[in-house]
Amino acid sequence: DCMFNSRTNICVKACEQYARKGTCSAVPQCRWSDTDGTCFRNCEEYTSSTACGKDITCEYIAKDGKCKQKCPLRYNDKLDCNKDADCMWDSTGSGQCVTTCERFQKDTECTIAKQLCSWEDSTCKKRCVFRHTLKAPCDADSTSCMWDTENAQCAKKCSTAASKDTCSAIS
Repeated sequence: DCMFNSRTNICVKACEQYARKGTCSAVPQCRWSDTDGTCFRNCEEYTSSTACGKDITCEYIAKDGKCKQKCPLRYNDKLDCNKDADCMWDSTGSGQCVTTCERFQKDTECTIAKQLCSWEDSTCKKRCVFRHTLKAPCDADSTSCMWDTENAQCAKKCSTAASKDTCSAIS
């Protein structure tokens, strides 16, 4: 099996054909996975969303039009994860790095991550509690957030609810 190197315009051996870490790591288009002892193509090498989607270690970031390694595989710690504009730390239970809400372009994608994200004004955003950890920035985000003094955290503004059901669901 072969792959085309679009940088050099040369057909080369496919990453999946390398069985050893040393030979895999020596090829700039490839990366080695210690987890399963396999050589993979670097996600950035995929030029289409379809090809990117076939690699379980990659995700297509539609806003950027780029294929990148999935956030949980990029970072193991909260600090590095939160520094990456594509990622955020999931502190609601999984305790791992995940794709940030702002990267989702459809409400169906956004609602999958509903513990962390909410669909507001045709945009997926971090829920207020994750968007702001201090009172001043929370208060400044007055269209959708308010400071909850009792719980000392930023919360969704009650006036954003469109119905009785959505009002009761605000937390």
